[in-house]
Amino acid sequence: MRYHRILIAGLASLALCGVASAQSNIGRSGAQFLKISPSARATALGGAYGSVGRGADAVYHNPAGIAGIRGMNLNLARVNYVADISFNYIAAAMPLGSGALGFQFGSMMMDEMPVTTIQDPTNQLGITFDVGSWVAGITYAQPLTDRLSVGVTGKYVRESIWDMSSSTVALDVGTLYYTGFCNWRFSAVLSNFGRTAKFTGGRLITQYNKYDNPNQSETVAEDVSMAYELPQAFKLGTAYDFTFTDQMMVTGSLEGAHPIDAPEYLSGGLEYTYAMPQVKLAARAGYRIVQTEAMGSYSSLRLASDSAVLGLGIGVPIAGSNLQFDYTWQNYMKLGNNHLFSVGVSF
Repeated sequence: MRYHRILIAGLASLALCGVASAQSNIGRSGAQFLKISPSARATALGGAYGSVGRGADAVYHNPAGIAGIRGMNLNLARVNYVADISFNYIAAAMPLGSGALGFQFGSMMMDEMPVTTIQDPTNQLGITFDVGSWVAGITYAQPLTDRLSVGVTGKYVRESIWDMSSSTVALDVGTLYYTGFCNWRFSAVLSNFGRTAKFTGGRLITQYNKYDNPNQSETVAEDVSMAYELPQAFKLGTAYDFTFTDQMMVTGSLEGAHPIDAPEYLSGGLEYTYAMPQVKLAARAGYRIVQTEAMGSYSSLRLASDSAVLGLGIGVPIAGSNLQFDYTWQNYMKLGNNHLFSVGVSF
């Protein structure tokens, strides 16, 4: 327990360095695609997953979740996001000595869009541009005791719009602690902690006359791009398994988050699983409550616009491995529905 307290204190200190001015930074961070969860199961639990995920499915949410795995894990996911945006993701985890090693790659894409200008407002020239973002990372996790594990992910983040691009590096740091009481566990995660990023490209260079006097002329080129933070967040969570019979179990999870660019929120979820000899079924539901600003201080609560989350899962043993299919539906109100599919394999 002593190690766990030290790690929590250390993570909290790092979090305060990045998120102490959260109110003034709302809406000012970039790389927003890093907020898209690539796990259908995690999304169905409202995002309260830091204390739940294990194996490759945990690489994105809590790097400590891959510690102690006994075999190779693979997770594939596709998110059909709003506005015809798609996010594809792959993660793998495997034992390495007394610890575990993980990898991840995620890519967000959208259809090409026409270039419209004052001279060509209807795109008669047929010029188009595309937008893309991707992240690649490597994770290492290590059990410190039979109850406490830690994990670190180093990742490279890149975004591009037309002929402009930005890139940077970041860290995810997480802990997972089992209390020893009925599989009750706690987690602490600091995500996307790292350097600022800045877009570069010729279209970001503007030229102007440095003199107000029209009789004097000297052209100056200036880069109008500004550096931005990544969407850092510090999360504390807990999960508990309610076992009724050898076949039936309900897992409850809660997680509080303090992001750099949004109000604080509390997520929660329930998962009901029923295990049969040749198949395991799961039904999930999650919610999110967000703090709102009232009279200069965050004091009231509301349901988030994407608070309604439902999901289903089915696990099947095949040729000595376990195959897991998960689906989640999420409603974004006026933006429509979001569908997330993921497939996991453990050997």
